[in-house]
Amino acid sequence: MAIRKRNDFILSILSFAIGLFLFASESTVSGVMLFVGLPFLAEPRTFIQGIGILLMVFSIPLFLKSISLKGERDSGKFRLKKETIITLIALLLFVPAYELIGFPIASFLLTFCLSVVYGLCEESQREEHERTSKKKFYLIRFVYSLVVVTVLVLVFTQILHVKFF
Repeated sequence: MAIRKRNDFILSILSFAIGLFLFASESTVSGVMLFVGLPFLAEPRTFIQGIGILLMVFSIPLFLKSISLKGERDSGKFRLKKETIITLIALLLFVPAYELIGFPIASFLLTFCLSVVYGLCEESQREEHERTSKKKFYLIRFVYSLVVVTVLVLVFTQILHVKFF
């Protein structure tokens, strides 16, 4: 057995570890209150555990894809892309931002930041004549982020009865 893709191998191990932490940790949810007197689907911790389970489940195929039973080896070294570093920094900043400015605004900023970073990466791979203008590019990312966060807030407040405010 050999590692075919180092990046995928490391990502699968990290994803499984984070998923296991989210699933097993007792103190991952604090300060979230459900509406009093209204029926709810589950406790807030249940959703965090569900995310942990999903991370663990999806890390398994990535792990299997990253290894080779035939002895094929990855000739390259582990490379940390700038998009990965920006994503890690954005996720680490999301937690204090969530505490300071709340879920909707922090989630909008995170979604906008990540969609711009990965959108720029995608744009750089396009031919010059296929690229969109900067104004249109940022407007699309703004509207996308606004829609995603609006849907998330509506799902959490209206369906799951989670109180943010």
